[in-house]
Amino acid sequence: MRSSSVFFEKGETMSLKVTIHSTGSGTDLLTGKEGKDGLTVTFDDGTVRESFLSWASFRQLLALKNNQAKPEVKSEPKPALPMAPMAPAVNGPLAVAK
Repeated sequence: MRSSSVFFEKGETMSLKVTIHSTGSGTDLLTGKEGKDGLTVTFDDGTVRESFLSWASFRQLLALKNNQAKPEVKSEPKPALPMAPMAPAVNGPLAVAK
């Protein structure tokens, strides 16, 4: 048995409006597979409108939307590493292979 924590961490909140029109079996919108158990839903953000999703696709879409809702963590730019002084160039004739 798979735990729901596979998709969501405990204590994490997410605000998303979904209308469930019906449940049953049908052709999954994401995979195109027929005869899957699932639900017909509409997401208020307009990404899915009265479309059938298998339960697995519905959970996958919720996880995707949850990850999109998280603000990106931007790290502070690291200062450039100081470079060691370079040895002075030696002036003189260059050896050329003939």
